[in-house]
Amino acid sequence: MIALEMPQRASLTVILALLSCLASAAESTPAAPPDLNSITVHASKDPKRLKAQIGDYVSAITKSSRLDSLARWQVPVCPLVAGVSRAKAEYFLERISQIARDAGVPLAPGKCAPNLLIMITGQPDELLRLWQRRTPHLFSRYRGSTAVQRFVDSDLPVRAWYNANSSCNGMVTTFSVQSSVLSDSCSMSTTGSRLTRNAVKVVSSVIIVIDKERIKGLTVGQVADYVAMLGFFETPEEFEKFDAPSILKLFADLGVAKPAEMSSWDRAFLKSLYHSNARNVSQAADIGVEIFRDLVAEDVPEVKAP
Repeated sequence: MIALEMPQRASLTVILALLSCLASAAESTPAAPPDLNSITVHASKDPKRLKAQIGDYVSAITKSSRLDSLARWQVPVCPLVAGVSRAKAEYFLERISQIARDAGVPLAPGKCAPNLLIMITGQPDELLRLWQRRTPHLFSRYRGSTAVQRFVDSDLPVRAWYNANSSCNGMVTTFSVQSSVLSDSCSMSTTGSRLTRNAVKVVSSVIIVIDKERIKGLTVGQVADYVAMLGFFETPEEFEKFDAPSILKLFADLGVAKPAEMSSWDRAFLKSLYHSNARNVSQAADIGVEIFRDLVAEDVPEVKAP
């Protein structure tokens, strides 16, 4: 974990040299998906309504489909925070690192090559355009040049770019060189089934750019919790509305108080995501089951011994 305090026009060579793109290991053999209706509820919450809320929540914050797994880290995450004082950067890093440990996100040791870059700047558009011009291959092109340009031109207060691709599982990885660019792909030596995937999406690096002017009035903890959710799994560029407490509503204009921290729903989601089997096509549903269990368990009152 690295904290950098640097001037507005920091050396791009130094920052960009810190990013690493690592290969990821495959997931293990999938287990049969649990039945949501088989869970006994011992809490005051309406189980039907809660299940519906959880389904909407998971669907809204993920890019879930039967074809692609939810993209997450399988290589150790090494975050770097730049653009704020060292004290704030260290607090920021400690907070997101604790969230990672609680969820089971793999963390790199103290000395590591950063692959989660968190840049806080008063000139986000200018910084990104400069990066795009000087280092055109910084952003993985698997989503196409249109997606890259949309990211650079975005007006979101916090924007995230994910370099993520598929990791072969039990198959042959093939490499090809086109225009001096090395690319890899999975050779389908085996066929998948309707229940499992042959390849899963893994995150190799993430770039998060925060507009310093748009986070005025927020605490470092609020911003750190929001960034942790964006940084530890691939989220949509904009979220659909959902009826659940979440730090992801931090910048939503809802007419109510902004969330003070990551909610129990968010923590349950991250924990469930990193303990789910990405090869199961029912991964998103499995995550919903685990969130339901966690929330119900949390709602059960503690029984004190006489």
